[in-house]
Amino acid sequence: MHLLLVLEVAVPLRAHEIRNRNGPSDWDLQRCREFAPVLASKGDALQYGAKKKGETADLMARLIDALAVLACMPGGVTFLGQHWEA
Repeated sequence: MHLLLVLEVAVPLRAHEIRNRNGPSDWDLQRCREFAPVLASKGDALQYGAKKKGETADLMARLIDALAVLACMPGGVTFLGQHWEA
């Protein structure tokens, strides 16, 4: 799987969903805050795959969601050299 390719497609789609419901909520921002330490400790599973079944897919879904939420914030977000701003 090419991580950046997946993100280039999925983040704008998710950001569009968030924008259509009037932007990120406090709950969205809380999910981002809670995901940050998870990404820091398990991010390698996105590149190399996780040992536990379904963990890589869960991490990918949460990363897409977090980037989409942050893309809806003023200034957007840059990750892996790619910038998203909704």
